[in-house]
Amino acid sequence: MDRLVAENRFAKAAVEVALFDAWGRTVGLPVYALLGGLAQDRVPVTWALGAARPHEIIEEATGKLDAGKHASFKLKMGSQDPEADVERIEKVASALASRASLRMDINAAWDELTATRYLPRLQAAGVELIEQPLPAWDTTGRPGSPSSGRSRSWRTRACAANRTRCASSRPTRRTSSR
Repeated sequence: MDRLVAENRFAKAAVEVALFDAWGRTVGLPVYALLGGLAQDRVPVTWALGAARPHEIIEEATGKLDAGKHASFKLKMGSQDPEADVERIEKVASALASRASLRMDINAAWDELTATRYLPRLQAAGVELIEQPLPAWDTTGRPGSPSSGRSRSWRTRACAANRTRCASSRPTRRTSSR
């Protein structure tokens, strides 16, 4: 498949999942049984909150927290001026401090100078993971920069120091397809 279709990992993953599902249905077993057995009966899910205004994000996140449905949230960034975007996230982080795990997806909208300027503020606000701060083509990155290495995500120092909390968010009562 890799020779016929370059990249498109999400599409390839969908095909792979469909093939496992078809195999399981053919032999009358759930996919987890085909893969060696059930490892856990729940999977924590990070709820996507998008790029709305702070009060809207806080209201939706608080509702999920109060209902016990989610304790990890991902917000979109990169479509606004970086200063305004970071201020928006700082407000959300302040309101949800100690109640939720926050992750940001910048959608590769920043250059290295912008990332170097604003990522420390996101870290100080309590953001645990920053996804795709730089474009995929920017693979050089100076050592220690968000773009160094192969990862397109950047775990903050707070997250790296507490891998247990970052690797698996707090348990949720319900999974979601969103």
